[in-house]
Amino acid sequence: MSRTPIVYPFIVVLRNSNRRAVNIAGGIIGLLSIVMLALRADDPEGSGLNTIAAGGAMVFFCWNILEQRKGRPSRQAMTLAIAGAGMILLPPFSWMGLLLLALARIEREALKPVEIGFAEDHIRIGGWRPRKILWSDLRNVVLKDGLLTLDYADNRLFQRETDDLDDEEYDGTEDEFNIFCRRQLKA
Repeated sequence: MSRTPIVYPFIVVLRNSNRRAVNIAGGIIGLLSIVMLALRADDPEGSGLNTIAAGGAMVFFCWNILEQRKGRPSRQAMTLAIAGAGMILLPPFSWMGLLLLALARIEREALKPVEIGFAEDHIRIGGWRPRKILWSDLRNVVLKDGLLTLDYADNRLFQRETDDLDDEEYDGTEDEFNIFCRRQLKA
């Protein structure tokens, strides 16, 4: 039995403030894994496959650096995945290969912006563990000058910057959103 998808009248996209840290961490780990594969290729027990894996990972590493310098979004996930696959296939680094594959997947998720959907009966905050918030749990919800504020009834406050102001596809205004939220809070 399948569920009917929920259509959210308003979706607010939060600014991802972790992008730079995730890119730097991915680059450092990718570079270290390339060095490990290259050192393994020079080892008497190493093989030419280590060199191929190191070379393939290095190509994607350099490509991502060039993309960053051009101001385009880049991810080191492919570098980590190739290095991880190379380490899994070529012992004694098999356990590190699994770790690199996991980090490649985690990096992809960490770079996604968080979306918050506002429905008639609840609010859904996406992410690693999506959360559902009932309107009755909130005192106030305001979107003003690109800053979303959720004021909980138990005196907690959630404030984050949004990316919606720069998005050309976003067709709602802050006033429409705030009117919708006030109506839901009163209901």
